[in-house]
Amino acid sequence: MQKPTKLIFLNNNILKNSKLKYTVALIYSMLTVYLLLSKNSNAQKLLIFEIPNIDKLLHLLIFALFDFLWIITPLFKNKFKFNVRIVFISTLSLMFSIVLEFLQLYTNFRKFDVFDICFNFIGIGLIMIVLVFSKKSKKKLI
Repeated sequence: MQKPTKLIFLNNNILKNSKLKYTVALIYSMLTVYLLLSKNSNAQKLLIFEIPNIDKLLHLLIFALFDFLWIITPLFKNKFKFNVRIVFISTLSLMFSIVLEFLQLYTNFRKFDVFDICFNFIGIGLIMIVLVFSKKSKKKLI
């Protein structure tokens, strides 16, 4: 009898594939830059009804995922212990989010908002806390 084929996304080996992790993290990073600096990216226009401050929730989610994707790559794996690496990559993620927010000052169609940075920080912090305090995350992600 022939074994059923598994989809790559349902296979546990996906967490072991370094090239795929880097590719996904880089593509997501480029998408993040596009979303935060482009003229036509307005989340409120996508919704049927208006939700006040939906962009803050999106900032939280965008940077939580951004930080997670870079943490699961083997970046700095041999230089730092797991928890130190999480804090280091999360700090780089926060700096990246701050740079993107300041770049909005140089566009005519986007506005700098310190609360965006705060929600970026909350998203990054949530992922950092979950991974640092999760005993199983070290075994599965690294």
